[in-house]
Amino acid sequence: MRVQPFTAVVAAVTVVAGLEALSLGTLARRGPLVVIVPLAVLVARQLYLEFQGRQPGGKGPSGNRVLAACGWAAALPALLASLGFLVGSAVFVILFQRFGGGDRWRASLVVSGVLVAFVWALFQVLLPQSLPVGLFEFLAAG
Repeated sequence: MRVQPFTAVVAAVTVVAGLEALSLGTLARRGPLVVIVPLAVLVARQLYLEFQGRQPGGKGPSGNRVLAACGWAAALPALLASLGFLVGSAVFVILFQRFGGGDRWRASLVVSGVLVAFVWALFQVLLPQSLPVGLFEFLAAG
């Protein structure tokens, strides 16, 4: 029936961020709440399990898997900053599916193409908004 310190910190941050998001204007609160509401559900489930004296799963992930996950998490913003939003996300999906997930090249390319088409349509057609360009495209443009 003991709450883990990490769970307590995540719960506190979720509550504070949720209250802060509710103080924003109507349009501005949508973005943070998209993250905070699912996070609050996960925190509530984790707290319930800890109060019951149970832990989900069993043994935690190995150190190599955690290191790999951190590497993938660092690779995405690096690719987005260097190659731009569309190209960077396409390269990330291809590499992650192929090497992180073990999918075939064909599946990786198809999913990447669908993702890029969806993101392009979302930002160019539905929300007439320009996507960030990468560092290489910025330097090549002059």
